[in-house]
Amino acid sequence: MKYDVVVVGAGPAGSTVAKEVASKGLKVIVLEKNHLDREKPCAGGVTERAIQRFQIPEHIFDRSCDKLFLCSPKCKTVTLTYPERIVATTMRAKLDKTLADLARDQGAEFRENTRAIDVITANGVVKGVKAKTSNDSLDIYGDITVIASGTPSILTKYLGLQTSNKRSKALCYQYQMAMDEKLIDDLIGDQLEIYYGSNIVPGGYAWIFPKKGIVSVGLGTWLEFFNRQDFHLRERLDNFIRNHSVASEKLVHAKALYPQAAMISFWGVIHRNYGNGFMVVGEAAGHVDFANGEGIYYSMMSGEISGKVAVNAYNAEDYSAGFLRTYKFAVDKEIGNDLKATFNIRRNILTTNHQQELCVATALKDKEFGESLCKYMRGEVTPSEFTRYAIRHPLFLLKLFFARFRS
Repeated sequence: MKYDVVVVGAGPAGSTVAKEVASKGLKVIVLEKNHLDREKPCAGGVTERAIQRFQIPEHIFDRSCDKLFLCSPKCKTVTLTYPERIVATTMRAKLDKTLADLARDQGAEFRENTRAIDVITANGVVKGVKAKTSNDSLDIYGDITVIASGTPSILTKYLGLQTSNKRSKALCYQYQMAMDEKLIDDLIGDQLEIYYGSNIVPGGYAWIFPKKGIVSVGLGTWLEFFNRQDFHLRERLDNFIRNHSVASEKLVHAKALYPQAAMISFWGVIHRNYGNGFMVVGEAAGHVDFANGEGIYYSMMSGEISGKVAVNAYNAEDYSAGFLRTYKFAVDKEIGNDLKATFNIRRNILTTNHQQELCVATALKDKEFGESLCKYMRGEVTPSEFTRYAIRHPLFLLKLFFARFRS
């Protein structure tokens, strides 16, 4: 089978690539190892900028959240209210199926239950992928292969792209929990909840995201912290749900439906995101916010950029690394600097107990700081813009000064 573009992975990045190239008349196939409507480990928050930028249909969302609830390591809390929606929540099965359908409407072909197991190469050029179904083995050829297979990505490993940077990978564990809709309204409402503290999980955070009759409750942190301490995420999450002085009161009537575990990749997880005949997009390329875990917007952005470059390469009949390098430049310009800025936000504000405590205290004391944080969360200001604002904030500067001596 021969295509203009072969996409591996039908998440937000892969479907966005497919929609972009199919809309320009290219023949594209998307390989998904599971069903298109499979549920995936994800808190399910979609920022306002992603909704607006990519015109994601409103009917798939369960709740529109205009509040951000933060709980410090010492259980000091602040509820930040914004006059507009910050994030909408949904189940990933609905989101991913909807995005795939939008790509299908443009002519993209999707193949479910088809796992890419290796790349096909000739003279150092990627020419497609080897794939398996439950009944068959397939060689699927394409002028360009786009790797959108998330974490861990076998294909980036086979291409020798992966780094050993433990600051660029995180582990998460989450329950989808059934909860009466009225109790969700009364105890949580339309707000995103973030909980900090090394007693919950070192270096990371926990979350509660409300849906329709379901709350997504999870926690996560970076691999580097597992080297410093011996702990298990499931045990930490169970303890958080049962014993946290604030969260346990909200979740006392919630019942776990099923657990989900995932590894997440961040900027720096691969050496490069392009080569002869291929590009890497989305989480497989580390396109995730270090500070708040937002990946959907960045994945779709990189998918759109990759799709535009693929169309240009097709028109030029040039699939070399030299031509596809324009993808790297465009990604660096559009999202790379912001993703690097999110690492600084995490390192300087949200890693140690002291940093987390002072960040919540600053949001509690200063309305403008809290408003800027909401704008960053919804995507109204970029991470780089938020960083530039924060470093000029008097309370923030004081916090940074003491954090360096107490962390």
